Amino acid sequence: MQINNLVEAALPVVDYLQHHPQVAWGILFAGAMADSTIGLCFFFFGELFFLAGAMLAGAGHLSMAGVALSCYAGAFLGDHISYWIGRFWKDRVMGFLTRFSLLKKGLEKARQMLQEYGDKGVFLGRLAGPVAWVLPFLCGTAHTPYFRFARYNFFGVILGVGQFLLLGYSITSGTIAFVSEKKFLFVWALIPWIVGFFFIRRILKKHVRLHKKAPLESVEDNPAPKDRNTFQS
Repeated sequence: MQINNLVEAALPVVDYLQHHPQVAWGILFAGAMADSTIGLCFFFFGELFFLAGAMLAGAGHLSMAGVALSCYAGAFLGDHISYWIGRFWKDRVMGFLTRFSLLKKGLEKARQMLQEYGDKGVFLGRLAGPVAWVLPFLCGTAHTPYFRFARYNFFGVILGVGQFLLLGYSITSGTIAFVSEKKFLFVWALIPWIVGFFFIRRILKKHVRLHKKAPLESVEDNPAPKDRNTFQS
């Protein structure tokens, strides 16, 4: 979805939150959580909530700190719920997901990313659109060590959600004003991008040196990714 279309789609959410500020934090939290929880994520688009909250914060109607806290908390919780669903209800949920060709392709792409990048695929997957819908669930099915998953997921969520918060805030506050008057906030928002850039560059450099891997198996035949050290059934 193009940025203009995404912003336009977020306007109804902006209007509702502006007229119901007393429930804004709860709605932002719930929207972010639904976007990252397996099953619900196919019907809710977190970008609309991230943009709407940040746009209202940029216009002075909501606190930017409150918006960021609500969106980040919801996104983290949803990803971790998906992880534990995959850990304990793997067969039931996987059987349902593989009935749909689009979701099956998403599972294949997520599995490929984990096979190619290992642990760091958790971080990269959070920035890879539809792959982010299923990747935490897939990590759970593979019994990825929880704290290892949580560490890489943390940075992925910070960068993935933060880009939309930064965009929404800059739209209503004015990009020039955002940089000149909110220097501290600008630097705070820029840090994840800088860290993410060097992190991704390091991953890609390492990946170039890897040998070409064998063709992937079907998700239905073996849903759990087989990484050399981390993603094991």
